[in-house]
Amino acid sequence: MKPSQDAQRKESEKRYARLVAAMWADEGFKKRLMSNTPAVLREYGFDIPEDKHVKILEADIENTIYFIVPPRPVNTFSEVPLGPNARPTVCCSWCGKCIELCLCWND
Repeated sequence: MKPSQDAQRKESEKRYARLVAAMWADEGFKKRLMSNTPAVLREYGFDIPEDKHVKILEADIENTIYFIVPPRPVNTFSEVPLGPNARPTVCCSWCGKCIELCLCWND
């Protein structure tokens, strides 16, 4: 990972931690976050494009693994050979656990 990417990842982790702490500490903030997610995330420095939807999932991460699969793209993969080293290009990058799998961080 490049130094600038590492710094960016660490900053994202800090913003995420501050957001979660605020959500845990203040029920009113949590309600505002859940009802107006993109705006609140932008307040915390997250770059949320206007044309994107954001869903927050409050879940038990200790006992459950969530595997998010994007919808099939319009163009099929029939002409693109995917080998055993194919990697995803979508991840949240907040916790850092999936960061090494993401092409966006491994250019």
